[in-house]
Amino acid sequence: MADLKFHLPATSEIDVGAETLSAIERGSKDADAGELYPLMFES
Repeated sequence: MADLKFHLPATSEIDVGAETLSAIERGSKDADAGELYPLMFES
């Protein structure tokens, strides 16, 4: 199970790379446009 770091306050800064920030921005724009994608993919 992933460590979700619940012990960090919501205001703590977490460093992420430019690629991650770009993916978050794309996902946010897609969600605003009503586009949804599954989190799990069947292989």
